[in-house]
Amino acid sequence: MIRNIWILIYGTNNLWSSWIKAYHLRDSNLCEANAPYTCSWNWRKLLHLRPLVHPLSQHFIGNGSSTFLWFDNRHLDGPLLLKWSTRDVYDSDLPIHTSVSSVIHGDSWS
Repeated sequence: MIRNIWILIYGTNNLWSSWIKAYHLRDSNLCEANAPYTCSWNWRKLLHLRPLVHPLSQHFIGNGSSTFLWFDNRHLDGPLLLKWSTRDVYDSDLPIHTSVSSVIHGDSWS
């Protein structure tokens, strides 16, 4: 199950991950996905194991276009969404799906 989480996070494209992204994740990502009432045991278990995988993963920013500001494990304290409340995210006036590249201009944060 942890290997499947790893595949979804780091983008190995295969039939299974493409189906999960199209059917379960749609326009969200693995960090914010919820388990619907009618989901399979496997999907529920995979979502339950996310907190175990987060401390073991790191995200290299690069140009920031594929790195989420709130969800990805790019900070020493882990994903910012786990550190701050959804109210803090709302007060920041930055959408939940903001990429790091959209808040960096040149060599500084904006």
